[in-house]
Amino acid sequence: MLNIINIEITHMPFHEKSAWLMALVLLVSSLFYFGAIVYMSPEGGIAPPTLPVLIVYTIFLVVLTVLGQIILAITSIKDASKRIDERERRIFEKAGAISSSILASGTVLALFLFLLTYNGSLLFYTVFGSLIVAQLAEYFLQIYFYHRVLS
Repeated sequence: MLNIINIEITHMPFHEKSAWLMALVLLVSSLFYFGAIVYMSPEGGIAPPTLPVLIVYTIFLVVLTVLGQIILAITSIKDASKRIDERERRIFEKAGAISSSILASGTVLALFLFLLTYNGSLLFYTVFGSLIVAQLAEYFLQIYFYHRVLS
């Protein structure tokens, strides 16, 4: 029996399992993306954003997401087709509202950094990183709220 933070995975609601899966997929694919950027960057500089690297990242993210969600749906057939209830709807709304604030803060930070450095690559990566951090926060907040509401 697999335990995640002392919680049996078999007793998790489907959408909580999905949030764990999506957080893991986004984290792994983003680490690969930013690792590639660091590798391509010259010493003391930052590589400009390139479309091919972004396309590979997107394909990797989509493939992992689709495969993961298919496996999750197959292993949780009964739960996968259930509609979300009012408690889950509030969980999603609250997590989404907080993650929106994180995205807005990251975007403002990116604009401020651009005004200081005039570095368009830094602007791109800061906004892109903010999107990723905000989405990760949304998944982890959903997990947190599931435990707060359903425990």
